[in-house]
Amino acid sequence: MTNVLFIAYHFAPLNSGGTFRSLYFVKYLRDFGINPIVLTVDRDSYRKIYDDFFVDEALLNEIPADTDIRFVPSENILNLYNSPLKAFLNIYFNLHSGSESSKWRKKIWPEVEKAVQQFKPKAVFVSVPPFSTMRTGLEISKKFKLPLILDFRDPWLTWRTTPFGSFVHFFLTRIMEEKYIRASDAVITTSDQTILDFIKFHPDIERKKYHFIPNGYDEKITDWSIVNREKKDDTIVIGYVGSFYYDPKAREQLLSPWYSKKINRILQYTLLREDWLYRSPYFFLKAVKRVLEIRPDLKAGIKINFIGEVPLWLPGMIGEYGLESSCQLLGKKTRKESVEFQKQCDFLLLTSSKVLKGDDYSIAGKTFEYFSMRRPILAFVSNGAQKRMILNSGMGLICNPDDPQESAQRMIQLFEGKSELHPNTDFLNSLHRKNLTGKLARVINKVCGSY
Repeated sequence: MTNVLFIAYHFAPLNSGGTFRSLYFVKYLRDFGINPIVLTVDRDSYRKIYDDFFVDEALLNEIPADTDIRFVPSENILNLYNSPLKAFLNIYFNLHSGSESSKWRKKIWPEVEKAVQQFKPKAVFVSVPPFSTMRTGLEISKKFKLPLILDFRDPWLTWRTTPFGSFVHFFLTRIMEEKYIRASDAVITTSDQTILDFIKFHPDIERKKYHFIPNGYDEKITDWSIVNREKKDDTIVIGYVGSFYYDPKAREQLLSPWYSKKINRILQYTLLREDWLYRSPYFFLKAVKRVLEIRPDLKAGIKINFIGEVPLWLPGMIGEYGLESSCQLLGKKTRKESVEFQKQCDFLLLTSSKVLKGDDYSIAGKTFEYFSMRRPILAFVSNGAQKRMILNSGMGLICNPDDPQESAQRMIQLFEGKSELHPNTDFLNSLHRKNLTGKLARVINKVCGSY
């Protein structure tokens, strides 16, 4: 076995979007001759880091029982935001976009030293965000002369739900992102668009350093036939799982011109004009309202269920379109409950943000679990990586968020069985997590072989 230090700040039993990619890499890496020694945050520290979190101990059953996991405590970071002054100082003087792992890194070094002495690892793998984890990874790489592999679940420079504090913050973040990419031996991204953006903003870095390994699914699928509704007169159940990453105030900051902002925000800088309202169900709900105007007989039959944290703005958005009786907010669930929920749905909803005058770079992790459910996907997506993924899969109906009339007509055709989807079996098979972990193993072996 080739031993690798595997730094994953988000890891089981924490049930969060950032957990699953690292969890399933760890599940399969030994099948390819690589033994990950995991360093992550301990359970008792969650309450010091998150205002709200969800623990699912069953997630640890997904990986080999003898996996070496080093649970490292963290200092309290919630007090960094408990006053307007502290929040201001953290936003404007913390260039690593958050203090999570900078507080954690003080505790991690003793465990790193022990793991290096015991296992003699051949590489260090770092899952980001939080982006400050890259600093720890680079220090480990330099001290022990180990190749560094960075796995960007999200890009640092372009993944912004709020503006940079100023142009200086953008400029320095660009320099720092390039510093870490240049110092690494391999950079992995979850979307092809992220690689294109890295090339755009860091043109001097050799392209062969980048590797596209998307997220995936874990079920064994032998038949990719779409599971359609059995009876046309049944209730139509549409489901959504996960977060939306949308906040009305943050959207206002991103899209408002500088002259309309408050004095303390006038220096804010936006690199990409990205509208996160498109990530919310706003345009889907708008189209559903149009469906019911065209086909009022469907009003009693359409049920829309949401699983995940309920943001404050969501009930009001549902009420704006008069869909209170059609929607149910079910709150957070375990992964097992989430899977069972999806199996009961007739259709699954996907959304994506919209990069104005550009392409969206994000592919939601839930996309791949949706694939494995083999239910038709209602994809209210803008141009970019998410849309390309759905088109390549053949599993979804693409709906234009900006055209509710056309979207409504297409949805009605799908509900009535008049619109067929044609799954791309070869493409879908390539997205199994074991196949994707095999790609990661080849990257690890390549960089280890160069040392």
